[in-house]
Amino acid sequence: MEAIRKDIRCLFRHCCFGGTPHMKLFSNYRRFALVAIVCLLVTAGLIAGRAIVTPFTVTEIMGDTLEPGTYTFPDGNMHMRDVVKECVWTGATDSRLNGTSRVVENGNFGKDMTGPMWGTFRSAKRGSGTWDGVWAGYFNLAQVTGEYDGTGHGGGDYEGLQLKVHCVYTGPGPAACTGRILDTGSH
Repeated sequence: MEAIRKDIRCLFRHCCFGGTPHMKLFSNYRRFALVAIVCLLVTAGLIAGRAIVTPFTVTEIMGDTLEPGTYTFPDGNMHMRDVVKECVWTGATDSRLNGTSRVVENGNFGKDMTGPMWGTFRSAKRGSGTWDGVWAGYFNLAQVTGEYDGTGHGGGDYEGLQLKVHCVYTGPGPAACTGRILDTGSH
């Protein structure tokens, strides 16, 4: 029995801690196989959990003011709060985006009429899904220029989808927007 224990200890010592050249070779193959198996399992997990990203472009047209909100003028600056406007997205490369949204605008503008703006948006039903989200950017009201980034989450049939968008106004008229819809497969 003692001889068997001695052989097992010897084998363990050789396999795990080096030992003879033959055993080192066996140990290296075992390590390689273990690393290969772990890599395959990790890769399979990443593939199985991979999100689908759909890039898009869309034109944004700011519409009518639905609620005027409030304006204050501290020290010659302008603060705008809770202005509600209609916004239309049209010509989208992804049909889940075309439609009308209700946008809430807030902003702090200096004497030169430039400053940060932020707010929320809620889309009207687009087919059987909706978008709700937030946005923030920097605008020059005197030149009607600016840009913003927005993030939204889907509702209805769009539950589990995420929306990222960047829109640029280069003057009076529509904005050019680009972005992506992320489908994590969690719905």
